[in-house]
Amino acid sequence: MTTNPINEEPVNEPPNDAVQQTDDDDDDDDDEKLPFSLTLGSKSYSSQIRPKTPPPEFAGPMTTWPTPADLLAARSMPPHPTPSPYLISSWLNDYPHQAPNPPAIRPVRGYRSQSTASQKSNTISPPFPWATNQRGEIQSLEYLESKQITTITGEVQCRHCENVYPVSYNLKERFAEVEKIFITRKRIMRERAPSIWLNPEQRRCELCGREKAVKPVIAERKSQINWLFLLLGQTLGFCTLEQLKNFCKHSKSHRTGAKDRVLYLTYLGLCKMLQPKCDLFTRDNGSKR
Repeated sequence: MTTNPINEEPVNEPPNDAVQQTDDDDDDDDDEKLPFSLTLGSKSYSSQIRPKTPPPEFAGPMTTWPTPADLLAARSMPPHPTPSPYLISSWLNDYPHQAPNPPAIRPVRGYRSQSTASQKSNTISPPFPWATNQRGEIQSLEYLESKQITTITGEVQCRHCENVYPVSYNLKERFAEVEKIFITRKRIMRERAPSIWLNPEQRRCELCGREKAVKPVIAERKSQINWLFLLLGQTLGFCTLEQLKNFCKHSKSHRTGAKDRVLYLTYLGLCKMLQPKCDLFTRDNGSKR
């Protein structure tokens, strides 16, 4: 027991046994917290910790999804690789096979050049007594009078009864009618056929009696067309534009333009053949092209 110097009252101190017991309890607690292990040799605690694995020097490949272009390229690739020529030849030698037939070779067709195909002889057998041996050309009035050819005959057909019969024109009388039109209307026409030439009137059929039913028969072959008969009957307008251009081609006349222009030149050219020396049937210098 100790004495407090101030109050001089005794102070009770805990016994040593209690203190020692308390210390022993703490030691027991520490012993329970520390793990107990047996080791071979002395090793520090830090040496027992497993070191961390260092990261790899290069990162692994990235996983990418295929793009639409990659899918298209994969579809275009053949499903199987093409075998080498050596494998193909060895397979052909090992297994019997039938030799493929050689491709059929078509014979080369010989095309004629345009100039050779379109070339035709200008000399023909005269289809009529008043025609020459040149395509689209007729004899002159002087020649026909010397041969006493005064009547020009041709064929017409009725569109109702469909009968074909001959019709004859007086050469001088009919030509005088055409000549009169040129004398009175040449300047007015201005190289354009009048309506009476462009749309000729159909005549009365002598067999069935129908009015406006008869048309001249025009040969399909241009070299066989009866040009003088059509001129005297003033029925050249029933010809097609192609037929009129063909005549102007062989008569060396202008053959481009509308039908009324080509038809006028056809009338003018035929009259010029009948009277080559007449200036009435000569084209004006200003209109020549």
